[in-house]
Amino acid sequence: MDKAELPKDYRRIFIHLFKTALSNANGGKYYEDYYATGKSKDYCWSVYLKNPVYTDKIVKLADTRGKLYFSTSDKKTGFIFFAALMEQKKKILPIKNENALRILSVKQITEERVRSNNVLIKMVSPLCVRSHNRERDYDFYYSIAHEEFEQESRRVLTYQLQNAGFSKELSESVKLIPVNTKKVIVKFYESMIESSIGFFELEGDSAVINYLLQAGLGSKKSAGFGMCLLEAEG
Repeated sequence: MDKAELPKDYRRIFIHLFKTALSNANGGKYYEDYYATGKSKDYCWSVYLKNPVYTDKIVKLADTRGKLYFSTSDKKTGFIFFAALMEQKKKILPIKNENALRILSVKQITEERVRSNNVLIKMVSPLCVRSHNRERDYDFYYSIAHEEFEQESRRVLTYQLQNAGFSKELSESVKLIPVNTKKVIVKFYESMIESSIGFFELEGDSAVINYLLQAGLGSKKSAGFGMCLLEAEG
């Protein structure tokens, strides 16, 4: 970045970065695969910013450099985004307030496979649990502050897993248990999204756990929510 600050709703900037990268790579060949309306996305991402201080409109930072972490359960998706972001290295992406973003380096990290059915995870981007009312066209978000969180998070994870091809039995057996968590409010475009950060215990089949560690958990994963890291394996 040219200046050590970002807008408070900075997630939209990185979504713009991904869209720009895919639009320019291979003549935009893969753009519609990920950003056409209604497309399911098995990837997640998070941003590390040094000592962020949140104000009403901006996030003040201690450094002009940060780190963007991207994870996916699909090898093809990983190759496509890796190549697309590599093409954007050193290029200037103008953003708000006379600021600009540049990719300095892109590296691939190998992840370890989980073998147990119980792990401790840390959310490195907020866990979003969304309930959509089609009749009213209205979204409601559940954080760990809500009594319905356990029920709604299980519903969202079950749907996510079945949509990814897991059996009903494996999908419904997943449990997400808060360990040391708190509610956070995230500005996302014009919305204020109630979500959760902290540590959770994740129980389920090891194949399911590995998928969730790679693809992310919950709603809006491709928009900067739901990325987690493995802290301990039971």
